[in-house]
Amino acid sequence: MAQKKLYIDITSFYNTNFLSGIQRVVIEVVVRLLKMSEFDVVLFTWKHEEKNLLVLSNSDFLKCFDECNITKSQIKIFKTLCLDSIERESILFEIDSTWDGRCHKRIEVYPSLAARGVLIVSYIYDVLPITNPEFWPTPIPLFYEYIAANLRHAFSLITSVNETVKRLSNIAEKANVTLPPCTVSWLGSDFKKNAGGGKVSEKAKKIASKGKYLLCVGTLEPRKNHKVVLDVYDEKLASLGLNLVFAGRRAEGLDDLLSRIDKHQKKDNGFFFLEGENDETIDYLYENAWAVVFPTFDEGFGLPLVEALLHGAVCVTSDIPVMREVGGESSDYFDPKSRESLLKIIEGYITNEESYEEAKKRAKRYRPILWDEVVEKIKDTLLSTTDKNEEKYMKDVPVERIINEIRADIAKKSYNANNILFSDIKIDNPEVFNQELFTTALAQVGANWSVDMYCSVSGGKIKRFIKRAIRKFVRPSFFGTMKKQECFNMNTAICLNEMTKNIRDLEARIKELGEKIGEK
Repeated sequence: MAQKKLYIDITSFYNTNFLSGIQRVVIEVVVRLLKMSEFDVVLFTWKHEEKNLLVLSNSDFLKCFDECNITKSQIKIFKTLCLDSIERESILFEIDSTWDGRCHKRIEVYPSLAARGVLIVSYIYDVLPITNPEFWPTPIPLFYEYIAANLRHAFSLITSVNETVKRLSNIAEKANVTLPPCTVSWLGSDFKKNAGGGKVSEKAKKIASKGKYLLCVGTLEPRKNHKVVLDVYDEKLASLGLNLVFAGRRAEGLDDLLSRIDKHQKKDNGFFFLEGENDETIDYLYENAWAVVFPTFDEGFGLPLVEALLHGAVCVTSDIPVMREVGGESSDYFDPKSRESLLKIIEGYITNEESYEEAKKRAKRYRPILWDEVVEKIKDTLLSTTDKNEEKYMKDVPVERIINEIRADIAKKSYNANNILFSDIKIDNPEVFNQELFTTALAQVGANWSVDMYCSVSGGKIKRFIKRAIRKFVRPSFFGTMKKQECFNMNTAICLNEMTKNIRDLEARIKELGEKIGEK
């Protein structure tokens, strides 16, 4: 059988200096695909601001990530290709985070490729920026465009769990577009370690010597929900003799929690925060943990849970569909919004030794999925992708309409911790837009409002005024980040965390407030 030509864009991976979950997946999948005789793999990155592909050396990639005898910076670029040179019936396999801004926009790239018969297969890790926008401080328009472009042009999608397929199906249904065929591959747990290995940090060894500890592994960001574990530790678990360990890197959006961690009265004496630890140290922490807690509000997969179970650790994780699918009967589950729910499980382990031992047995019965199995499923999907399916899956729906449906759905969701719904303020008629009253409104309650840019208002003057008003009154740093993501590309709508149907309602409330002040 002739080899299948497989193009893989690893621009984001190639230009990232640390290994996140996605980068680790890229390594495991690409190394195995390069070794398969069924594929002629072309690894490439984008040449900045040009639609030329810089083709990387496959042998150098293997030397770096399989044999581990050169660094990533030593991977050679040996030729340049034009985007139009990608052949008909070849496959563009999207395994990297190609929505993150380092790559050309997929809504611009996919149409020409699909029109020429290039088959697009994408690995969709999650759709959390769409289903859970409250955990992203600014919109991610490139991600919305990426998902919309795949719903419009992809021949096939691959996900790690069935829950992501359900969510994609819901998005497609709302956009009135047919979901491409989906394969669930799972994710492997046997990640390759560096040759020779690293040393376990002395701090980790010291922590293990101090007695039983709960372990939380993962980036400290709002979605990971570390706060509920620290609350339970402070309220009860510290007094019961348990220690607590957070291992992960800091992210934006948790200033209060990070300050609380840095100033904690038991820091380094019962409560420990480890940053930048190597794989060997994390493995050591898993192996010696009394229990591992994964309190996430939502996930695409949840690799820390799988890694903990791989080490036979007792695991307590959030009672959400994704974690139920991944953890099965090997874990115990709690409501991530409830301290009492978590405390009940942990106290049960402490007061009932049989309960703890049973949880340990369940963890040890966990059957890990290996990367060889995962990549076999990916291989089968890639080999079954053929242009003979073209008429069945090509869609006439404009990608812009899909993007607008995604944006509209996000605008209806909650953007704050109190789950207060947002609604669009649509300024359809510039003549009735009262700048003075709008500015007054922002000044009166702006400190309590989060603002999000989407689409609705046309007219450059109104756009410029709204920008200035938001800069003045509503979280300037927040707006600055949004500006970088070019959220004013299209029409604009402002979503406020108060139910406001239109600008005239807002004006009425301000007038009423003024009258009350006048009466006093």
